[in-house]
Amino acid sequence: MNMLECLGGSFDCKDHNQHMQKNLDTSFGLKTYHLTLGNYVDDGKIWWKRTNLKISDPSEPETKTILFGDCDHFSCILPEDLTYLCIEKNSHWVCLCDALSYNTYSSLRRIGTSDCQQMESLFCLSGSCSFCTKIHNLEVLELSYLKSLTVVCKDVVNVRLSLTLAGGIFSNLKDFNIFCCHLIEKLFTPQLVQQFQNLEIISVTLCASMKEIFAVSNSDDNDQSIISLPKLTRLCLRSLPQLKTVCEGIILCGSSKPSLYIVSCPGLKRRPTVKLIDGENSFGIFP
Repeated sequence: MNMLECLGGSFDCKDHNQHMQKNLDTSFGLKTYHLTLGNYVDDGKIWWKRTNLKISDPSEPETKTILFGDCDHFSCILPEDLTYLCIEKNSHWVCLCDALSYNTYSSLRRIGTSDCQQMESLFCLSGSCSFCTKIHNLEVLELSYLKSLTVVCKDVVNVRLSLTLAGGIFSNLKDFNIFCCHLIEKLFTPQLVQQFQNLEIISVTLCASMKEIFAVSNSDDNDQSIISLPKLTRLCLRSLPQLKTVCEGIILCGSSKPSLYIVSCPGLKRRPTVKLIDGENSFGIFP
């Protein structure tokens, strides 16, 4: 077993914790693993279920992935070196933290959730939750077909406080993608945006109730009218029939002009105002 580098397999959620703790500690030496937990029907859409483990992701050859299917277990322990967490076709979890709050460390760089019918939010950001408050390296967040999703993070007082702290959950986020989530109306709160200093790509597609991308605060603070996204390179908004506004204020970007691709948003009357740090106005590409 000392020579084992790649591992793939499926396990029952109810007894996976013992296996995790015994075999997937970082000292075990695995370079790559792709595991499926819980009931999952393979429809051929998941790349790691049909690709050689060693070449499954050319950009990240040592990805360590766990896919949760329809798992009703609510005390799941993750290996400390996990880099990619995927939840698909889960009909039990309402929030990721409900099932994963027992984890006290995280190397996660990518999270994807799809076709989870009960998922209402992703993170609680409660001070007592050791899952989401320990995520500091997240780079990619992908959400799709979440029919009950209304918010990314629960909006409570301690959440607002935790979002303003340095080194938060979204401080290293580079790519945010949401697709076919039809209940969510406001995507990003002002507190959430404060952590988007490394965000490069935002893609919002086919969200029937989406009205506002960057929500404004009720505060009279003038700083709330400026959305600072210094590394933004692409903002893509497609097929959002209820979209009224992207941003009430100004989106302040870095020294390079971002690409703005906005199509099939009939309710949007004004394109977003984008300015560069050198003071130049930029509206990007606006079909």
